Amino acid sequence: MSEEEKKIKLEIEIAPETATQLNRLFSEHFWERADGLRTILGVGIGTLIAQQIEKKNEDSQTKIISLTRELVQSEGRLSGVQFELAEIKELNRRWELSTGSIHAMNATLEKVILQQNNEISEIKTQLKAALEEINQLGLISANQKIATLSPRQSQKKSWLSRLIGKS
Repeated sequence: MSEEEKKIKLEIEIAPETATQLNRLFSEHFWERADGLRTILGVGIGTLIAQQIEKKNEDSQTKIISLTRELVQSEGRLSGVQFELAEIKELNRRWELSTGSIHAMNATLEKVILQQNNEISEIKTQLKAALEEINQLGLISANQKIATLSPRQSQKKSWLSRLIGKS
């Protein structure tokens, strides 16, 4: 952010009467406090600049008055727009940082998922090989094994068979 885009906090003390006048203006114009203060400050700056111009150019009074009015209005609007622009730039910067983090996290999670899928495939292959090895020992046929298993052991066998892809 350049020097012009940085926000500067301005704090002043004012008389209670001035605060009352400001609050009345905020209500009349439906301004939020901060926007109203920025607008009034911008209008005040524009008025001071216009007064300086009037003092320098007394002969072209009509043109000065017209330019002064335009300047006052423009300064007020410009002040609000500059602040909003600085806020939008900050929000955009934060959004870019957060989307970058999300993309990095997504890539990391995809790698973890791929690694876990590979591990699951390896475990299934090892389990299948172990079951085949048990079956090759020929101690008990598959039907005899199931018949001699308790109901709880049958459930485990069924679950184990589904896990490795056998029905």
